[in-house]
Amino acid sequence: MSLLYVFLIFLLGSVIQGIAGFGLAIFAMPLLPFIMPLKTAAVLVVFASFFIAVQVALQLRKHINIKLLVFPVIALLIGRIVGVHVLMSYKESILKVLLGYTLILLSIYFAFYKNKISIKGSNRNGAIAGLISGVTGGIFNIGGPPLSIYYLVATEEKMEYNANLQVTLVFSAVFSIILHFLYGNVNVETLKLSSVGIIGATLGCYIGLAIFKKLNSNMLSKIIYTFMIIMGIIMIIQR
Repeated sequence: MSLLYVFLIFLLGSVIQGIAGFGLAIFAMPLLPFIMPLKTAAVLVVFASFFIAVQVALQLRKHINIKLLVFPVIALLIGRIVGVHVLMSYKESILKVLLGYTLILLSIYFAFYKNKISIKGSNRNGAIAGLISGVTGGIFNIGGPPLSIYYLVATEEKMEYNANLQVTLVFSAVFSIILHFLYGNVNVETLKLSSVGIIGATLGCYIGLAIFKKLNSNMLSKIIYTFMIIMGIIMIIQR
C-alpha cells in the first residue's frame, strides 16, 4: 500500500509540475510524512527531483549560460549544508510546523506577488537567491521559487531561464543526495521507495506536459494555491 501511495503522490506531483512548471516538492512534502518520517520523505523527493531536472537540463543544454550559474550554485551549496543540518538537528514536529508556514507563504507569493516582485540580475542577488533556495531546499526540498525569481530577470529568454534553473537544481539535488548519504538517511528501503517515486514522476511529467497544452493554467494555479494553503494548515495543526 505504501508503494502505491508513493507512486500516486509522485505521479500527481509531477503532473502539476509539468503543467505549472513547479509543484512536485510542494505537493509531495506535505503528504509523504503521513506514512514516513520527514527525513525519509526529503530523500525520496530529492531523488525524483534530480531525475526530472537532469532530463529537462539535457533537452535544454544548448541554452545553458555557465557564467550565470556560478554565484547561485556556490551560494546554493552552502545553503544546502545549513538546510540539511537543520533537517537532521530539529524535532520533526517543529519542522512540520515550519513546512506548514512555508507552504502558506509560498501560496500567497505565487497567488499575489509573483509578477510584482522586481529584482536586478546581479551576482549579489544571484548569491542571495541561491542561499535562500539552498536552505529551504535542504530542509523541505522546496527551493525553486527564489531561483525562479532571479533567473527570470537575469536571462533574456525563457529557454535560457529554464535551462539555467534546471542545471542549478541538478547541482542542488546531487549535493543533497551526498549529504543525505553522509547523514545515513539513504538505505535499501529509501532507495526502493525512491525508485517507485521516480517511475511515478517520469510518467507524471509526460502527462502534465500533455495536459498543459489544453488546460487553463489560471484555473489550475488557483487550485494549486488553495491546496497548498490547506496542506499548510493541516501540517501546522497536526504537529
